[in-house]
Amino acid sequence: MPSFQLKFPRPHTDRFLMGDETFSPEQAMQGLAVLSAIPVVLLALWADYFGHFIESQVKANPSFDRAPELVRVRSAGICAMVFQFVVFMTSIDVRRSYPTLTTLLFVGAIVVQAWIQASLDKKIRATMPTTALTPGSQNEIDQQAILKGQQKPLDSLARTLFWCAVGGALYVSTVLGTVAVFTLAARMLHASSGVTTFVVILGAILGVLGGLGINFALGSFHLRQMLPTKALENAELSAVFDESFKRADLRSPSYWVIENDRVGQFNSSSAMVAGFKSGRGWFKPGLFVSRGAIRVLSRGELQAVVLHEVSHIKLGHLKKRMMFSFGLIVGTTFVATFFVLLAHFAFPSVTMTGIFGPVTALVSFFMTFRMLAQQSQVHELEADIYAIEKLGANLFDLTNALRKLSHANEPDTNPWSSHPPTESRIGALKVYFDRKAALENPVDSSRDRAA
Repeated sequence: MPSFQLKFPRPHTDRFLMGDETFSPEQAMQGLAVLSAIPVVLLALWADYFGHFIESQVKANPSFDRAPELVRVRSAGICAMVFQFVVFMTSIDVRRSYPTLTTLLFVGAIVVQAWIQASLDKKIRATMPTTALTPGSQNEIDQQAILKGQQKPLDSLARTLFWCAVGGALYVSTVLGTVAVFTLAARMLHASSGVTTFVVILGAILGVLGGLGINFALGSFHLRQMLPTKALENAELSAVFDESFKRADLRSPSYWVIENDRVGQFNSSSAMVAGFKSGRGWFKPGLFVSRGAIRVLSRGELQAVVLHEVSHIKLGHLKKRMMFSFGLIVGTTFVATFFVLLAHFAFPSVTMTGIFGPVTALVSFFMTFRMLAQQSQVHELEADIYAIEKLGANLFDLTNALRKLSHANEPDTNPWSSHPPTESRIGALKVYFDRKAALENPVDSSRDRAA
């Protein structure tokens, strides 16, 4: 019976070189699988050890601060994900020989790591002290609604990943579609190679802008799919929210309650707006408020928080973030391409170029998110000041709300957070309004200093 042997069309994929040894594609694939399994196993072992450590901490001091521990869990998950990304991107020859297997291996490792991280995160949160609830009280009813609306960690992760993938696919398809249209137009006009290159680059730039615009405009729709939400049915709260938007001469968006104590695992905010103010239908903006915020805040504090979100819309922060994201994506793409080409000419070997490209892309990725977080932190302070100065929010109510929400969400010690640390934020507001009062009433200010 004749035997069949798999043939590779490219000679350089028949054997992989490493020093004086050679490896077949099958051996290289096995090595890649072992390499991808290392961070998964290490993360699982560390999670087991860390879980026992948390249990011992709870026994020794039930009120110990969980925030640094949550940051460690997230940092470990990010490190494991970065390792998988670098391994995947540098295994060029293996991906050419086994594109489906390597992709499944990469995605599977990421999913397992995310599940380990989510399980450990849940274990830490389960140890957090809860306030005793009186049977039949409104707090108990609210808590039952929260628990009923919450999803299981794995279901929530799967749903979030799916809709993030939908958003990413929509963005990529917009970019590729725009490039295809511009390329076809250049061919139909029989443009020269130089003009065609310029037209393709222009199409890619416009595609990036269009892809970001569509995703930002669909922000409210995507959040409703990713989070356990339901339409606000409380007429009293709707009236408070309507009055807040009326102060800014804005049309009221749709109102949604997030059936959770917190908005999300990586966001310490308990209220947010999504979508552009002029949107309709699927693109209609939405105001999202967690049930936990409704439960712990007074009406004045809740209105101050909503006026802060209204200020984001009035100041055009969503559009500014979109344009800043556009500039960063285009800029980092050109910079990363320059360095990859530089590495190609300076280090002609395939291995060095294959490593340099993913590392440059990874650095660009993290720098982009870091700069976006810094812009968002500035926007938070701008919205605070605008809400107080222009929309009549009460400074005392706003600072009280920030402290209550920070306590409910645990203190945010993550340097990549889009929100400034609560006490630093309150301190910045105090300094700003103290200086403003000193400029408006210099005589009273000098008397205070003398006293």
